[in-house]
Amino acid sequence: MWTLPGGGIEFGEPPEKAMTREVLEETGLEVIALDLLGINSFTITKADENFHSIQIVYLADIMAGELRYEEQGTTDMCAWHPYRDVQVLDSVELVKFAVSMINWHGV
Repeated sequence: MWTLPGGGIEFGEPPEKAMTREVLEETGLEVIALDLLGINSFTITKADENFHSIQIVYLADIMAGELRYEEQGTTDMCAWHPYRDVQVLDSVELVKFAVSMINWHGV
């Protein structure tokens, strides 16, 4: 399933810095945050594990780099998709949330 670049925040790391680091690691693109689009949160409760995710979604601009697959990482692949196609991709809830925030902000 398709998702957005992202990952964990290092202790003491500002969220915006974590976003730029994760995007670079996973895509090879250097970006800057333009705006905070929204914050999504979900939990998963299992018999042996509880998990809480807070997803901070930024509107960003590409400053440099070439789109590439993550080297030695967890991302299988990355690709550009026309915006009209994103809404019908087989994707995780985060993508749907981001699209709703883009539409809400009128970006």
